[in-house]
Amino acid sequence: MQIKNKPATVTPSTRQPSSVQSNSTVRQPGTTTSHPMSSRYASGFETAPKQPNRLVQESAFRAMVEVLPPETDAQGRPTDADLDWALNAAFSNKHIVGRNPSAEEKNAWMAVARQLREKGKSADDIRQTLIGQMNDAKGRAQDPNRVLPLPTRADGRPTNDDLEWALKEAFTNKHIVGRDPSAEEKNAWMEVANQLREKGKSADDIRQTLVGLMNDANNRTKDPNKVLPLPTRADGRPTDEDLEWALREAFTNKHVVGRPPSSNEFSRWMEVARKLREKGKSADDIRQTLIGQMSQAKDRAEGR
Repeated sequence: MQIKNKPATVTPSTRQPSSVQSNSTVRQPGTTTSHPMSSRYASGFETAPKQPNRLVQESAFRAMVEVLPPETDAQGRPTDADLDWALNAAFSNKHIVGRNPSAEEKNAWMAVARQLREKGKSADDIRQTLIGQMNDAKGRAQDPNRVLPLPTRADGRPTNDDLEWALKEAFTNKHIVGRDPSAEEKNAWMEVANQLREKGKSADDIRQTLVGLMNDANNRTKDPNKVLPLPTRADGRPTDEDLEWALREAFTNKHVVGRPPSSNEFSRWMEVARKLREKGKSADDIRQTLIGQMSQAKDRAEGR
């Protein structure tokens, strides 16, 4: 007997056509899903929640911070809080003292800061001035744990002891003269240091200025045992002889032109040197400036 297959009967389902009954998570377009075992059960560790980007956090913090003008007292001068900030910022600078001041140091430097405030300086001006004075004091302190302001004259200018220190520091520098000055040399350079003091320079400013002047004199002296200040004009600026020296030193340098200048070259570069003198430059400053300008001029002349 032949048995005929009955047509399959489809039973209506209660499931929605778009749904899938399974243990897997339905993935929405544009998203990815991880395997269920990629959790802490798979690795043995709980996954830490993702932290916000540090730069994003810092940017948000900066955006929230109010940036306001510094407060002042009734006279428009920095407050004691400003002075405290200037003092700590200068003292703790890693290039100056590099640590917090002791109570004794803080009291001593606050007195200096208040004097600077009375002269009308702003908080940042005071900070910069303290940096120079603290650097000077640290260099001369016998106890590195006791960096106190150096004594000054009644007018606030460096003492003669300060000038002697500046002179000796500059003269004995191994890159300058590299020995102790003779009595004649010391007297001559003390006159220069006195003139710099009268111009309002600090002890460290005087030291730095003497370094340049002594280096200039040492390069041009005929007797290495007699390094004396070079003569200057009545206004303290280099003489024409100084300018000629600077010009020839620069022009004949083998890394610059490497030969003596012609008469036309000499005249043209002397004009440049005189303009530099009028800007207050020393003979050695003029020499160094001419080196740079002559090197550029040579490159242009050679079509480089």
